[in-house]
Amino acid sequence: MRNKTEVAMQPARDYVDNRRHLRFMFEINLHIRSPRLGIIPGRSLELSESGFSALVPAELLLEEIVDMELQLPFGPVLTRAMVRNRNVFRYGFEFLNPSAVQQELKDKLARLVARTTVCPKPTPQ
Repeated sequence: MRNKTEVAMQPARDYVDNRRHLRFMFEINLHIRSPRLGIIPGRSLELSESGFSALVPAELLLEEIVDMELQLPFGPVLTRAMVRNRNVFRYGFEFLNPSAVQQELKDKLARLVARTTVCPKPTPQ
């Protein structure tokens, strides 16, 4: 069982689909701030360069713009997204400024990798 801050990233599909960007399984907790509904908890499912999908126990409107806080193990990532699609409580969100989100994720991942202890390879004798 995963703890609430564990991130699982692997390709979401073994087949090629017609999406613009490759999607990865990406399971983390998040908070959504809706202008209509206030703060709503959620759980992400997949992530791509342009957005992500999440389970959200509320009724968001299509094209509603929301603020997001993604709860990553190396710190929260704040972003703004638009609700693009919905299937019951599974929503598709598009990042409104994907390059800023990508850069923040890269920076925080680099810091996480720098803090991780790696066993050095033995030197040849």
